[in-house]
Parts: sequence; C-alpha cells; structure tokens
Amino acid sequence: MPNLKEIIVPDSVESIASQAFNWCPKLERVHIGKGVWDMDARAAATCHLLKTFDIDEENPYFEVVYDVIFSEDFSKLVHCSRDKTGSFTVPSTVTTIGIAAFGACHGINEFIIPGTVKTIEDIAFSSTDIKEITIPDGVETIGQAAFSNCYLLEKITIADSVKSIGERAFWGCSALTDVRLGNGVECLEYSAFVLCESLKEIVIPDGVTTIGREAFNLCSQLESVTLGSKVQHIDVSAFHSYSSPPPSGELRL
Repeated sequence: MPNLKEIIVPDSVESIASQAFNWCPKLERVHIGKGVWDMDARAAATCHLLKTFDIDEENPYFEVVYDVIFSEDFSKLVHCSRDKTGSFTVPSTVTTIGIAAFGACHGINEFIIPGTVKTIEDIAFSSTDIKEITIPDGVETIGQAAFSNCYLLEKITIADSVKSIGERAFWGCSALTDVRLGNGVECLEYSAFVLCESLKEIVIPDGVTTIGREAFNLCSQLESVTLGSKVQHIDVSAFHSYSSPPPSGELRL
C-alpha cells in the first residue's frame, strides 16, 4: 500500500506480528488499540517515516514514557522512537530489551545498559550508529543479529555473565577492531562476526567450546586468532575468507 499514511488498529485486535505494516513507505502513524497485548517492533521496520507507535491510553499492557514503549511492569523495553538522539540509558527496571527495540535509531550514539538486563533479544540494536558498546555483568543472552549492521561500531566488551552470542550477532560491523569476549561465553553461533572487515585479532576465551559455522567468515583483515583451552569444535568455514591473496597471520592454540 504505497500511499497509506495512517493505520488505526481497533480494540478487537490482540496481536500484531512482524512485518505486518512493512513496505508502506508513506506511513507516518499507527494507533494501537487497547486490546493489543502482543506487538512485534518489526511490524513496521521498513516504514522509515514512522517514528513510533501511538498506544491507546486505555491499553493496560503497555506503558509509554517519553516515546519509549515498555511492558506494563516496565520489565521489557519494547520500542524506542527513532527520533531519539544522543545517549540513552536503559532504565534499571528493564530485564529484557525486546526484538528490534532500538532498530534503526540512528540518532542514538551511546547506549548505557544496566546490570538488571538479562536478555538482549534479536536485532535489538541493529543498524544503530554506536561506536562502542559494553554488555554488563548480568546479561546472559545476546540474540540473533542483535548488533548487526552497526557500521560505526569499533569496540565491544562482553561481561563474563554472557553465555550465548546468537547467530549473526555482529554481522556486518565493518569498523569493528576491538572485541573483548567474556569468559562465560560457551558458543559463538553461526556467522556471529561475519563481514567484520576491520578486525585483525581475536582472542577466544577459555569458556568457549564451539566456534560455529562461518563465525568469522569474510573477516578479510584477520591476522591473529588465539583459541581458548576448551575449544572442542570448529565448524565449517569458521575462519574462511575469500580475500585474494589471503592475509598472512597466525593461529595460536
């Protein structure tokens, strides 16, 4: 619907799925009725004129504070307006940063995540303009593509509490040069660091047992890899590169 500018979701609707309103390039406003209790923030991911969702004041399932949508108990951050700029501090009530919560929030250049957060869901920070991110002690899971296509991201520090780094978590972070993985990480999933083209060195901590398929695929500048003592399985094309000729470097066990 190329000319659609406004959508009013009636009170009878309970759930809005991913991509429900995608490819409506002129869409500027979506009003969410009071019956909606489940909403995927990817519902209008490609609608770049839409900055946020308008939640009905009588909706008991969501709370809105300064254009940020939370669950009713403020434990989950559901969606942040794309108008936000500067530094953003996630409130300490939050334990889950939801799917695509900050997706394409290009105006935010810094995120401060409290230790109360346990889960960062899929594509939560995808395509943001951050240069550095610290995942604090307390976070246990980083979801699929959580920081994918953060083209300006240069440094990541991941606390020991993190056990799982999801598929494509840092896919396409082409400026990334400094990766500090915590000792609690057990598995680097499929394509976790694909196309991190500026990365020259990676130290795999002792907690990691599995390096997934294509985990560091197309990291064309990678020169040094240090494997931890507990690595048991290195999957297909984990360190594969199509660069020609391949960079000289070393693998330390």
